[in-house]
Amino acid sequence: MPHEINLTEIGKRIEALRGRLSQSDFAASLGVDRKTVGTWERGERLLDTKALLGLWAEFDADPAWILTGGGFAPTSTEDERELISLFREASLAVKAAAIGALQGGSAQSTPPKPAAVKTKIKKQKNYNAPLGQAAGKIINKGS
Repeated sequence: MPHEINLTEIGKRIEALRGRLSQSDFAASLGVDRKTVGTWERGERLLDTKALLGLWAEFDADPAWILTGGGFAPTSTEDERELISLFREASLAVKAAAIGALQGGSAQSTPPKPAAVKTKIKKQKNYNAPLGQAAGKIINKGS
């Protein structure tokens, strides 16, 4: 038997998925208007295919879960989604600093020896390459 489409329940799942993101930021990440997100969350309007695929790509939300509550619930937490959103909006320098901080603060990483830290700082201080190269794996799509 097919699942029943309940717009109110879909709205609750979308609101939960949005978490602490504002409706405006959430809408911008999907390429829709803020008012559209409001109509989804209030259960006044069903999402179109483009929006469902956007939620899947941006928030790891299975379209079946959004529409029916079945399927796979999103695997990322609200904090992780907020971090991704902030990261995407950050400048390249901030992204590089964030990656460095996360790598340095990881429970799995071994803390560097004091001499290694001093050497690394000296190398960074004298580094004259363009910013895109300094960031390593980060690609600045704007340039």
